[in-house]
Amino acid sequence: MALALPELLKNVFNFLANKDNALYPTLLVSRLWSRCTGPILWGRIKLIGEKEQEKFIKMIRINSRPIFRHSVQCLIITHHSYLSNEIIEKIVEVFPNIIHLDFERSTSFDDTALIKISQKCDKLQFLDIGFGGDITSKSFCEIAWSCNGLKHLGISGYRNRVTDSIIYAQI
Repeated sequence: MALALPELLKNVFNFLANKDNALYPTLLVSRLWSRCTGPILWGRIKLIGEKEQEKFIKMIRINSRPIFRHSVQCLIITHHSYLSNEIIEKIVEVFPNIIHLDFERSTSFDDTALIKISQKCDKLQFLDIGFGGDITSKSFCEIAWSCNGLKHLGISGYRNRVTDSIIYAQI
């Protein structure tokens, strides 16, 4: 079976995606290569450091709609002290196909953000909110009931808030 050039390029680029910074130069080769590489690069966003996180959050706040927003499936923002309910609500609106959210040790959100995640992220498979904001058992239950495909729920640091009903709901 013969593959068209864009399909062939996507296969090669997906293989290269695991190598650090291997795809960035391909954005400058041609429009075709850029169209094939862009969604792959946007598929997994891992923000390391306060500067990167602040730039990303600023982009979200100004109602920016990135071209490849439908390609984003994984977003990792950890150890951020200003990750508020408002920002999380914007994230789940801007990136509708998200399946992996990691907000571990990000502390400025509460039940409102988790309930919004449970309403908007129906494809969610991984959620880590360990040692995070002010979360109650209500939102844990909401996540467990609403996100049917959830395979991992990271809730480290919430030992006193996890009840048997939440565990049974997750099972």
